[in-house]
Amino acid sequence: MDSLGNLTPEEFTRYSSDESNQHLLVGFVSEKCVRCQDYFYPLVQALHAFRGVDIVIGTANVKDVKDLLGNCDINVESELPEFRLYKANTGVCLESPDRQFDLKWVAKELNVKMKPSRWTELTDRTYYKFVTNPHKNAIIEVYAPRCISCQNQYNDLERILVAFDSEPVHFGKIDSDRYRRFCSQFNITTLPHFLYYPIGKPYTANQPTVQGDSAMVDYFNKLLGTQREIDGRISDRFGLERNITRQLDRFMNGDRSMKESVMEDVRNHMKEYKNAKLYLHIMKHVMSEGKGFLKEEKAKRTKLVREVGVFSRKYPMNKVYLNILNTFMKYDFSGLVALTGDNFDKIVNGKRNVLCVFYKKDCETCEAFKKEYVEAANRGVPGVIFASLNADKYNYVAKRFNHHKNPSLKWFGKGADVNTPEEVQIPHTKEAFLEYVNDRMEDLKEDENESEL
Repeated sequence: MDSLGNLTPEEFTRYSSDESNQHLLVGFVSEKCVRCQDYFYPLVQALHAFRGVDIVIGTANVKDVKDLLGNCDINVESELPEFRLYKANTGVCLESPDRQFDLKWVAKELNVKMKPSRWTELTDRTYYKFVTNPHKNAIIEVYAPRCISCQNQYNDLERILVAFDSEPVHFGKIDSDRYRRFCSQFNITTLPHFLYYPIGKPYTANQPTVQGDSAMVDYFNKLLGTQREIDGRISDRFGLERNITRQLDRFMNGDRSMKESVMEDVRNHMKEYKNAKLYLHIMKHVMSEGKGFLKEEKAKRTKLVREVGVFSRKYPMNKVYLNILNTFMKYDFSGLVALTGDNFDKIVNGKRNVLCVFYKKDCETCEAFKKEYVEAANRGVPGVIFASLNADKYNYVAKRFNHHKNPSLKWFGKGADVNTPEEVQIPHTKEAFLEYVNDRMEDLKEDENESEL
């Protein structure tokens, strides 16, 4: 379907001929015709009512095309505008009954169904029922048919509102010319104008329509508390809880006790965080299944979001869940505390149990080691920090411990001399790592019990 526009004589000839494969809906207008302005708005409505239909919709100046009308019964001296329909491959000029512009007549002649407008045309009697719907927010546009700004913005609004199809909101419009007395109560001085009615509340926004696609989408998002993009997609940040997200570093890089502490804090603030349950759900699975859960869950949710489509009612919640998953994935999640030259002595200080792997970045053996080591770290053991140190980047730290082989595993026990860690020689499997750490923790418990005696 071609966009609405003013047809040149050449275009009018091409689209109205019996060789044209497209239908033509044309409004004949005159530069001096005041009434012609009133009918531009319905033509814009037609443009959207017949989206998907191979039809050209536009206007033609009778002065320019009067010699091209042929048998079309247009009295150029009569009161304009006049509307005619040319069906494809016929060249026949059809006139609507009673000489009135009627979209239903066009649909009947072309044997097509009209796409419903996303705007409900309201009257002074239907207005209050519309805005008091207990299940939907209401956004009302006050317009006038002759308002050029209203006409120009109709295209943008019809297209933009697609983005909010699955949100609990409906859009209405009311003609300020026809219902002037009714509209006067809102003290409107500029058109078009928006009125906003949240569910169960009186209208809270009363301002001129903002201009531009992005600005209008941003405005609707602000009113509705949504984060839709122009194409209907939900923003990648929608649904994120700022206060929980700030704690993810502690959760992702802390030991098991730290992870549990973060989860407990989230539980204590469930009422404050709308999506706290989703965060907790992910955290629980990370604790029990480790890194693999995040990758598998992201792949599954990404596929689901793609399948349901952006206008499905299932889309928002799945998109929110995917957004939250991505916040976890942003961390170079290894389940490890990454030791550096700056934090090494703060963490490895003899006051905690630390199992640390010294590795080289481009070492194939290190990569195989790390995969199993990460899985063990993700499972975690209470009271133990699983850590890693890039021995190339922080060579000066590695030299303190006579490091010469990659990868190498060292145990810095609580209360032991940090300068003489235990060299750990065990198979490079997550089971072996966990078994070793659990055995060391049991030994420490026994030592503590003996000291108490």
